[in-house]
Amino acid sequence: LTVTLSTTTPLTKAANASFVVSGLLNAKEPPARSVVSTAIAPPSLSGCPFDIPPLLVSESPGGPPNTFFWEEATTSAHFYVLEDTEPGQVYTLAFNLTNPLAQQNSPLVKVETRGLPIGSLLLSKDPDNPPLAVTAGFFPFGYPIIGQSSPLPSANNLITVTFRATVPLFPATGTFITMSGFSG
Repeated sequence: LTVTLSTTTPLTKAANASFVVSGLLNAKEPPARSVVSTAIAPPSLSGCPFDIPPLLVSESPGGPPNTFFWEEATTSAHFYVLEDTEPGQVYTLAFNLTNPLAQQNSPLVKVETRGLPIGSLLLSKDPDNPPLAVTAGFFPFGYPIIGQSSPLPSANNLITVTFRATVPLFPATGTFITMSGFSG
């Protein structure tokens, strides 16, 4: 997920300021709690050298940089500020989550700050890639694909089926795939 944010008041390390991204409905424990952050140059400085550092965050006050705390019970990500932010500066944070197993529409995702009197705000979504939207299809667009090794009559022919499942396939649960319609 990528979150883009800007505040009119600085988030400060001295105030143990943090922000929480919540409403990440049915998201699962991320494989790693790492964060990639950037600062976006204001349009007025386009083409000029730009020296504002990215937003430095952690999973706890004074904790390891470029990490976040995942709260499973509330499906929310917590980010503690390690360096003061610049008012009006636009920052982006990218972090990984594991999508839910079942189909769902993108949930309402909110952000709120702690250590600053800013209430909870609903985040706008990228219409092409809404967060945590999970498709109903078993196979994503363009799959499965079937091919053969030879079109010649009476030749040995290796049939190859390529697929990419959108859900885990576990042998222990008796999962199987049936292919039919072959004749000849």
